Amino acid sequence: MSTTADVRSRLDLISELTVDLAANGRIVDFLRPETTRPDGPEERVRQYYARVLVEEYGYQRSHMAFEAPINIGHETKQADIVVYNSPEAAAARDQGQIWLIVEVKAPTITDGHRQLVSYVCSSSSSGGVWFNGEEISYFRRVEQPRLELREWTNIPRTGETWDTVGHYRKRDLRPPRELKHVFQRCHNAIYRAGLDSEDVAVDMVRIILAKYRDEQNVGELCQFRCTPDEFSSAEGQHEAAQRVRDLFAQVRSDHADVFPPTEEITIGDRNLAVVINELQPFRFLADDETEQVYDVIGTAFEVYVSAHLKGARGQFFTNRLVVNMMVEILNPSETDTIYDPACGSGGFLIAVLRYVRGRILQSDRSPAAKQREIRTVSQRLFGTDIAPRLVRVAKTNMILNGDGHGGIVRANALRDMREIEENFPLKPSAQPSLRPTRILSNPPFGASHDLRERNRDVLRGFSLGHVWEPDTQGLLQPTSELNTGEGVPPEILFLERCIDMLAPGGRLAIVIARGVLDNRDALPARQYVLTQTRLLGVVNCHPNTFAPFNGTKAAILFLEKKANPSFSRGDDYPVFMAVSQKVGQDSMGREIHRTNDNGDLVLVAGQPVLDHDLGDISRAWIDVQQGREISYEGAWTVPLSRIIDAPEMRFNPVRFAPVAERALASVLELAGSEEWAVERLGDFAQVFNGPRFKRPFADHGVTEGPSIVKMFTPKAFFEERGESVKHLDLAKATPTQLRQMEVLTLRSGYILVVDSGTAGRLLGRVGMAAGFHDGMVGNNNMIRIVIEDDARRAYVYQFLRSAIGQTLLLRNVYGTNQDHIEPDDVKDIPIPLPRAEGSLERIQGQVSRISQLREEAARLDSEANDELDRLFGRLAEEADVELMEIPVAEDEPEEAGV
Repeated sequence: MSTTADVRSRLDLISELTVDLAANGRIVDFLRPETTRPDGPEERVRQYYARVLVEEYGYQRSHMAFEAPINIGHETKQADIVVYNSPEAAAARDQGQIWLIVEVKAPTITDGHRQLVSYVCSSSSSGGVWFNGEEISYFRRVEQPRLELREWTNIPRTGETWDTVGHYRKRDLRPPRELKHVFQRCHNAIYRAGLDSEDVAVDMVRIILAKYRDEQNVGELCQFRCTPDEFSSAEGQHEAAQRVRDLFAQVRSDHADVFPPTEEITIGDRNLAVVINELQPFRFLADDETEQVYDVIGTAFEVYVSAHLKGARGQFFTNRLVVNMMVEILNPSETDTIYDPACGSGGFLIAVLRYVRGRILQSDRSPAAKQREIRTVSQRLFGTDIAPRLVRVAKTNMILNGDGHGGIVRANALRDMREIEENFPLKPSAQPSLRPTRILSNPPFGASHDLRERNRDVLRGFSLGHVWEPDTQGLLQPTSELNTGEGVPPEILFLERCIDMLAPGGRLAIVIARGVLDNRDALPARQYVLTQTRLLGVVNCHPNTFAPFNGTKAAILFLEKKANPSFSRGDDYPVFMAVSQKVGQDSMGREIHRTNDNGDLVLVAGQPVLDHDLGDISRAWIDVQQGREISYEGAWTVPLSRIIDAPEMRFNPVRFAPVAERALASVLELAGSEEWAVERLGDFAQVFNGPRFKRPFADHGVTEGPSIVKMFTPKAFFEERGESVKHLDLAKATPTQLRQMEVLTLRSGYILVVDSGTAGRLLGRVGMAAGFHDGMVGNNNMIRIVIEDDARRAYVYQFLRSAIGQTLLLRNVYGTNQDHIEPDDVKDIPIPLPRAEGSLERIQGQVSRISQLREEAARLDSEANDELDRLFGRLAEEADVELMEIPVAEDEPEEAGV
């Protein structure tokens, strides 16, 4: 039986399936993009798998249909996805020309196989697929000795036959499209074997290594395979499983320093055969050394290692977007020596290897020289971690990405580095002259009382492990007393250890708890940093950066070690600062993708793009280094002297934001308090404005009728009586115009923001659609903000109308002849949400009352107008006077052709 947590995790998985969404939240139909469907778990599964059939298996959309009729006796059923033999057969829904049938279910549904059997056996279909977004089964139709569906290992790609499935040659392997969900299905197969959660992850690591080795080995026929005949019997499953175990034995033999001779793949033959079936069609080893191979392997580690190896210890992997940003800013070269004292799975080291390798491959060296330099780089990567299994995982990751695993050892970096028992080149006694020139790390956080370091043997090895007291000049100095009472957060000790190990002139990028930037207790650490290093930059991470595993608010320090440590209040140079405003995921860790002005997903190479600003921050850093004006409004520089003169030498970027960013800074600063949470508007709301198009206006004077709808411009929307409202005639609209009007249709509760004009007029004005707007059309000059939660909707509406809300709305206004606000800028507005119970609800009640009074006023005004019309109608009738129609003022001119 599925637990509530199981069901939630399955639904979360479905929410990540790649589907296109229209601005109104409906799913864009993959086969017929001009139509939309209601969003729901089963529909997502269907749309996703249709995309897989096209993009992974090579079937053509013109050959496919959704909800195709299948006649079974006297009944007609509808199959979820049908692949026909030709476009003509698909158009005719010819049941005798069906090639494949797919039955999909919501993630919580595990039945429906018999339904698929009836569809296949009642048609010409050669086989079928059953899929619920997580579990998948493949079936081939066989006629002898009787008609039945036989479980198969996969389905053929277009142009292949059922007999070729499972008999792959290496040239047949294809790059994966969305391996995360494949690995999730593999995970389920292993997990159901009853293994410990850590063994689940480690076993998958072994299987990936076996797959990788098979692709490296000589020979065209894949040994990492399971044919349908093998899968159909226990003996065959054992034979396929043994081939894969033999492949891992080769890896184990070649890397005896990583894997002991007793290590082996532990899951049973049946479960291993299921995993082989899922992975065997894919190619992990790229022929041209593109970065794609590293994304594939990174995905596997994300699904398995992140979920299991670290989750149980309260340690979590660094968001890969953050890793890439840190590497880009540190800009390592092939001559640098790289170290991570808390390397985990080796993510920072792999990122450096990819970055430097990319630069080498783009250089004008000869091919042989490039390969030589790449091998040299892999030997300059070093890491330590206290967890033995993570060390093995990191070594494995390095093997998969070009070796260099010899530079990773198990060690507690907070202990004396001379205590490392293994042969470690960075140990002081090994090569005294070899010191890291680049250190990147995300050490464990431990600000809570229980996690602070109090061990005297550890603390005495650090200046920051002592109690600090002010001297006669007002500067703090370490005393002989160890700080065993309060203890020291481990990240502060890691900070000192990194600075100590750096070569003079070397650079450090380290993730720290944001409290280190501000807290009075961390003042010794800040003074130590300013004494030992040049403060190059400080970047505040978005609150969702480590969600949902860790709610700690973090920042990143970028430092350069001084050759001669000293503290001087006369030092001055620009310090780079930035505040990340979006990180591509919400507070539950679910991905947030970039959308265009219509609310549709932005696709690059067919894939959605994560909505984050870490690349913008990297580019802003490069702008500063190259003497250009900073190109991103979320970044700036501040003179070091201002930091030194600030109260308690605080480093927090929000305290030094430019005047134009004061409102933003004041809101972002609340994120660190217990009374407020700060969330980006686009993380919990849909924000879009919709398309421009030629409107099907009603004939002059026609204002009523079954096909007539009102269209509100910003001016008409905010008028007391909507005097300048326009009227559209749906009967005149083309199918394209109807779809465009569907996006622009208003619903009660939509928050509307005027996106063009001048600040002195309607630009930035905020309103909320009332009941009498429901179903009407609003033009595209009003940005829609759609929030499901009633209390949040009311609060955001009131906040955006406030002085600080208006400042945030208008801070990114642009334009030459007319000012504009973009939906993307509205999405980026940080919304301060009070944590006090009942705060949002009280505002909701007040806003609801305002809305009720407005609707009541509109109703009374309409009734009074009607009464006046009746009165004047009688008077005119009695006086035989024709009433003159009073012309309504026209709207401001719109863009030509609209």
